[in-house]
Amino acid sequence: MGADLREDGAVSDAVARVERELGPIDVLVNNAAATQRKAFLESGPADWAPQVDVTVTGTLRITHAVARGMAARRAGAIVNLMGDSGRVGESGLLVTATTRASTVGLTKSLARELARHGIRANCVSIALVQTDNLEAHAGAPRTSA
Repeated sequence: MGADLREDGAVSDAVARVERELGPIDVLVNNAAATQRKAFLESGPADWAPQVDVTVTGTLRITHAVARGMAARRAGAIVNLMGDSGRVGESGLLVTATTRASTVGLTKSLARELARHGIRANCVSIALVQTDNLEAHAGAPRTSA
């Protein structure tokens, strides 16, 4: 089941549907991200907004919706996945790296604030994974001369 994380209503509807069909959400894994490989000096606000809307605001939106129920039950776990670009930076993925770096601050703050409600929050930084979109994300493979 999917939802457009940019829309409050879509998020609340998805959370309600999952809980209606499967029961309370005990574990939330945040993995949604919008990325675009583009040189920073060639990009502008129209390029940045979709990445921030999905990766930052969308993650806040879904986490907020799910964490309320976890807090009421005094139990839960939130796992935020982030690309390694957010930890080490990456040329051509400056906005992506920025949005993913925000995941670290979010996770640390969630862990501190939600622990009193029995909710754990952790972040996992992953490297590139072989998918159909790998070449578009990472660029063409480098060849040696």
